[in-house]
Amino acid sequence: MKLTPAMKIILAVAAICIAVTLITTNNIATVMVLYGINTTPAATVQGNNTQGTVNSNTQNNGGYVDNSASVNTNTNTNTNTSTDTNAGTSTDSNTATTPSGNTSTNNNSGTANNNADAQKPADKNTNSNSLVGTNKAVIVDYFNKASNKAKTSAKSITKDREENYQAQPINLGALGMFQGIVNNLIDSNMGVNEEQSGRTGTTAADKNAIYPVENESWASKLTAEDVAKAECTEKDGVYTITLELVNDPLANEYAHGSGHHGKAFNIVMPQTIKDNAGGAASLLSSLKVGYENGKIIVTVDAATGNITSAKYDFVWLLNIDMFGGITAYFGIRTDYTIKW
Repeated sequence: MKLTPAMKIILAVAAICIAVTLITTNNIATVMVLYGINTTPAATVQGNNTQGTVNSNTQNNGGYVDNSASVNTNTNTNTNTSTDTNAGTSTDSNTATTPSGNTSTNNNSGTANNNADAQKPADKNTNSNSLVGTNKAVIVDYFNKASNKAKTSAKSITKDREENYQAQPINLGALGMFQGIVNNLIDSNMGVNEEQSGRTGTTAADKNAIYPVENESWASKLTAEDVAKAECTEKDGVYTITLELVNDPLANEYAHGSGHHGKAFNIVMPQTIKDNAGGAASLLSSLKVGYENGKIIVTVDAATGNITSAKYDFVWLLNIDMFGGITAYFGIRTDYTIKW
């Protein structure tokens, strides 16, 4: 992942922390310019900023709920009925630990009797039972198979729109005198990323790069315990699946496949920020990130198990442990079309 507008903003905050020791706004502006950050107040900016690359996009707020900041630790214990042609009765107990050290446990037991393929949904739906009304574990499993199938088998995947937004105003704590400067900086660097919006991938490499999880051969490794809520509705032979993820608390390290959001979203990882920090790297040794309010909405052809559209929306938190602690809240919305 390249340096995105949101990453540049937090580096600007680090620049402020350097410059505050000299107590001059000119020094702050100089460091911002070195990072190529737009310092024009939002009120005077025309159009959209197109800096950086975040492999995610969206459409306008339709279909999304507002995101607000919270850091939660969730433990779910679910008893589910799962389906498998090769099993009679099975009992499974899994324990997953997030990078913060918190442990969530999901206990599943049930009798299996479904015809789902272990790798992907069947090309034709031969099961008369609808996905509607099933439990969370079944919906998540179906979503995983359909999402992974999109990367391997879809004719093309198009990232229709990518948008970065400020989930809530940044609080600079002891650096309150710079509150207006930083919030104007954020406003001027948010919005639709025109460089990334409209990209289409047809090769395996391009589809892997465009569709979450970016640059991975898989799209989802979610389990029932990663998901706070799962719903499925059906209309005219089309499933609409909605997943809301468990929040990931602030931590020093996250990677693809870790935590909850890292199993399905293009997360912004701490190491990526540090690798692009340049001269500010020494100030980011205690940097932490977290993820919350992750929501995925996909439409699926019920007859084939093929995803036709997808919306991803989540908030990522970035915390710097200086001047009493500074936390920024940025959102990434993405919108995709999949053709077969």
